[in-house]
Amino acid sequence: MSASVARILGGLLYYAPDSAAAEPFLAALTRLPELADWPEEDEVPYWCRVLHLTTEDKAYSFRVLFTAPEQGLAPVPPWGSVYQDAENRLDAASTRRYRAFLQTQQLLLHHTVGEPEDHIGLMLLTLAYLLEQEREEAVIELLREHLLPWSWRFVQLLQQATEGDFYPALSRILGGFLAELEYQLEICLPMIRLYR
Repeated sequence: MSASVARILGGLLYYAPDSAAAEPFLAALTRLPELADWPEEDEVPYWCRVLHLTTEDKAYSFRVLFTAPEQGLAPVPPWGSVYQDAENRLDAASTRRYRAFLQTQQLLLHHTVGEPEDHIGLMLLTLAYLLEQEREEAVIELLREHLLPWSWRFVQLLQQATEGDFYPALSRILGGFLAELEYQLEICLPMIRLYR
């Protein structure tokens, strides 16, 4: 399990790619294959090459995929509550449960004011911190209760996205990373209904 991989993926999904905050994560993409033991050895280098070769306007793709348009939801909402709430609301019950988890773990997030904490990028950055601190029980709880139950749908929607190649390719790496964590930690996921 690699805290570095979680951090890179989290940063790429949380920060707009044209922001200064995203620069170190974009620069680290080429190192992803060597940062973890990937189950499919050839797959991650392949997707990293796709990510490196893409010439699309990543900032435009980021806005189109993850930012809610004036009417309706974003095509690929990055917040867990949207998937777990029958009305696809932000800051719903699942967000409040995650917020309570963060408080129990004495974690304070530095994020955009007013944005719910259950953004997939923030959750991956939190996962990276917990992995670095070797807090395995907290890692398992974060994954089992708060991230994995809905992230598969996020990955699926991102893989199906037609806006550019960068984020669909990134979703392939994210899906492999999450699957490997679930396998290594022998996580048994609760059955929950998804609404998106």
